[in-house]
Amino acid sequence: IAFDRRRQLAELAREDTVKGYCAFYELLHGFPPPKHIMAEIKTMYRAHDEGVGSIIFAWRGSWKSVSISVTFLAYRIGLEPGKTNIIVSANDDSAEKVTKAIAAIIEHHPAWKLVFPHVVPDTGRWSVEGFTVLDNRVSREEWAKRQSGVIDPSLVGGGYKSSRLIGKHPS
Repeated sequence: IAFDRRRQLAELAREDTVKGYCAFYELLHGFPPPKHIMAEIKTMYRAHDEGVGSIIFAWRGSWKSVSISVTFLAYRIGLEPGKTNIIVSANDDSAEKVTKAIAAIIEHHPAWKLVFPHVVPDTGRWSVEGFTVLDNRVSREEWAKRQSGVIDPSLVGGGYKSSRLIGKHPS
């Protein structure tokens, strides 16, 4: 992607909108999201605006794991680094694939560093048992004050019967 286009996409990706997600997706993957993914993202944003949840049914191989579970959740963490998130899968191994993919984006992907350079791993709290980010636009002391009531990691995943998820309160 050309430099000017990357800069334009990065600016747009910082907006919490469907277009912002599309820009983030294109920066991350090198191409815009497929049309069926766009329909799912629009459904999710509309449901959120209405104060309700949404359920997405999609076929095997439709890129739902990459586009929703990984890309969308990474995007949410970048936009709202103070919130907590959980991935619930059939088993711990499946959940770890997703959480590790998100962690790799946050830790290493150049698009992440372009869009959310201020959201970085908290290296002391960065493992499959729970990945925690911090917002380095504020001092570590100020971040600790802001997060003093948060005991859960920014991202954790597990199987639906996993002890990793017991007592978690995703925000």
